[in-house]
Amino acid sequence: MIWILGMIVIGASLGILTASAYVPRVRVLPMVGVFVLLACVVIWPGIQLNQELTPWLSFAATLAFILAMAGAGSLYAASLWVVIFPEAQLTYWQFVSRDLTRPNYLRQQYAAMLAEAAPS
Repeated sequence: MIWILGMIVIGASLGILTASAYVPRVRVLPMVGVFVLLACVVIWPGIQLNQELTPWLSFAATLAFILAMAGAGSLYAASLWVVIFPEAQLTYWQFVSRDLTRPNYLRQQYAAMLAEAAPS
């Protein structure tokens, strides 16, 4: 159980780090750091602790990690978008749904808004 809780905490942390790396634009260096940490986390559950427990634990921990990363990343990205892009006039939960379904859409809309506001 502690392994699953650990994966949830790690997944949520990486989700927040990922969201801060791609809102409002994708920044390369933080994303490289996220991918390195993600590679380490993917390798970690493969360590054999107990032959009977490891297959179930690996699946449950991986599922918990993916859900925690996606959930925390979308929730945190939505809170960032609410502050950065109030011109969109979307609610927090609409930002969450847009981030889950089409994360690039918000960046495109934000870039279009900045292009309109830029002096010619």
